[in-house]
Amino acid sequence: EDRKLHDIAASAATERWEAVRAFEERIQVMLQDILRQGRETEEFERKTPLDEAARAIYLVMRPYLNPLLLQCSFDYTDDAPAQLSSLILRSLSP
Repeated sequence: EDRKLHDIAASAATERWEAVRAFEERIQVMLQDILRQGRETEEFERKTPLDEAARAIYLVMRPYLNPLLLQCSFDYTDDAPAQLSSLILRSLSP
């Protein structure tokens, strides 16, 4: 609803501003930390390399983090997050 804010976020994503790159890196580091903790407690599988699993999960989440992709996902925002979360968690189970 706030078009100016969306335009700024879209420009930042398109032009790959430093803040965008830092945000993406923080998300990926956070995912690796979550996966590492899950593996240490034997809640997640350990066969897939950690960086590969984190990257795949990030790619699933990306349409909901990137303003350019988010606008293409409005038709799925009610059901997709829960379905994608379930898929990810099932794929991580030992």
